[in-house]
Amino acid sequence: SSPEYFRQFNSATVLLLPGLSSDGRDRILVAGSKVSQRVSCSNFGREAINGAKVSWDVVIQGHVRARGTFKARIPQGAVTPIGRVQFAVPALSHPGEMKLRVSIDGTKVHNEWTFYCFPERWSRAKLASASAPQPVLEKLQPLYPALKPMKQQPDSGDLLITQRLDEGALAY
Repeated sequence: SSPEYFRQFNSATVLLLPGLSSDGRDRILVAGSKVSQRVSCSNFGREAINGAKVSWDVVIQGHVRARGTFKARIPQGAVTPIGRVQFAVPALSHPGEMKLRVSIDGTKVHNEWTFYCFPERWSRAKLASASAPQPVLEKLQPLYPALKPMKQQPDSGDLLITQRLDEGALAY
């Protein structure tokens, strides 16, 4: 890691997202979901930053997908809430990494956070050419409406979902 990387979070003045959970659950996002993160600034530099213009952008696979700015007064010697970043996760065709970058214009103060984005969840899971024995079918069919009862003679490429690897499953 470079000194520039460490300066993002280990300097006299640092931008923070204090609302992020320590377990990382809120870094997994789905297309269409709303993101609202409070931005704070830890300013233990030599002076206050009055009339600061704070810029932010959201980058997915090298493309800026959202951006914004807000004004802030950043006192010296404190950790202060300075604004909020709000956006909707854009539509995606496949999973991707997303960076939220925040900076104070006219300074070297900036920070970025990594999130992981996924396409919109299916309202009903799709499963083709799959079957299951009756007890399994009863439990899974509400989630997989296309799931069929287990056949005596499976077609080539059929999938069997079962609880046990018994003689019937092996024969299938």
